Amino acid sequence: MRTCRSGSGKGDSLNTMKFRAWDNKNQNWLTDYKTCYLSEHGDVMTLDYVLGVETVMRFKDAVPEFFIGIADINLQDIYEGDIVQVDEKTIFRIEWRGAGFWFVDMEEGDCLFFDPRVYKLEVIGNIHEIGDFQKVKIVEAGESTKGLK
Repeated sequence: MRTCRSGSGKGDSLNTMKFRAWDNKNQNWLTDYKTCYLSEHGDVMTLDYVLGVETVMRFKDAVPEFFIGIADINLQDIYEGDIVQVDEKTIFRIEWRGAGFWFVDMEEGDCLFFDPRVYKLEVIGNIHEIGDFQKVKIVEAGESTKGLK
């Protein structure tokens, strides 16, 4: 999956945030564009070449989901909206709440944070592609999660 960057575009890493974008209207990830970025108003914008002409498009129904700054046990980046299994037991949804990213227990609703240096975190899907949270299967140790993605 292609990720996007927000910011000034001037190489200033303090203003650059990695994100991906889900298009609610077309029910897919915005991955087929040369560049994807956020406008100053938070709109997801893309830059691409159409018939040799540089074209900018705005996706009003797209939702940006930001990288939370850590990766799972498979070195897959974890994003807002991902569904993560912790220590092969409990399933959490990643959400932005107030001033940070939280792991929200999908059964209890509790908000927690897990240090990936202490806990085994594994992305098993995301809220868009899994949909019904009640159907998420808790994977036992040694089982493959590939069918869940």
